[in-house]
Amino acid sequence: MHAILKAAEFPVSKPELSALFRKVGHTNYRACGDQLLRNFLKGLTLRVRG
Repeated sequence: MHAILKAAEFPVSKPELSALFRKVGHTNYRACGDQLLRNFLKGLTLRVRG
C-alpha cells in the first residue's frame, strides 16, 4: 500500500497508514479521506496498467 501511494506521488508515512487500520475507538484512529483514497486508486491504476 505504501508503494502504491508512492507511485501516485502522494507521500504517506507508515504510521499514518497504520492509523487507517486501527479500531474506530482507538486514540490514534484515522478515517480514510477522499484525497487519500483518490491517490491510492490513482497509484493502483498506474501499477496495474504499467
